[in-house]
Amino acid sequence: MVTMLIISLLLAAALPAAAIWMFREIPKSISSLAYRLPEGGWRWLWSLWLMLVTVTLAPALMEATPDMWRIFAFATLACLTGTAAIPSFTKGYEGVHDYLSLASGIFSQACVRFICPWWLAAWAVTGVLSFGVLCGFKDKGVTMLDGRGVTLAEATCMVTVFGSVLTALL
Repeated sequence: MVTMLIISLLLAAALPAAAIWMFREIPKSISSLAYRLPEGGWRWLWSLWLMLVTVTLAPALMEATPDMWRIFAFATLACLTGTAAIPSFTKGYEGVHDYLSLASGIFSQACVRFICPWWLAAWAVTGVLSFGVLCGFKDKGVTMLDGRGVTLAEATCMVTVFGSVLTALL
């Protein structure tokens, strides 16, 4: 179970890291990476990536979430599956894609609340770091996080989910 979770974590980090290296910038969101790829031809790769992350995360997330609250784990996984499918198989449903990805983030944080709520402190750290970065570059007219708030929130969700599940399973 832990092995699958580690594979999921490595997969989850691999595509954003590759995109940052390839495009030489932090993407506006992880989902925006799908829409940067040519329609049809390569979007399936992004969908496959997110589906693999979801499938490898599923057993550990379901196991770590207390029985009474597993509906939130199921909802997280269902929303991630829908988020993965939309860019490749539908056209003009970017809004639905956005709502599903937002819902998966919210449901995932509910799981964290029931698995190991201490991991939610990562949101406070994210806030402090964001404030510090914004203040540090304000005088120069440059902000590293300009338009990257969604990516930062997605990364924080990832840290809290993987951290809480690892804590529960180890």
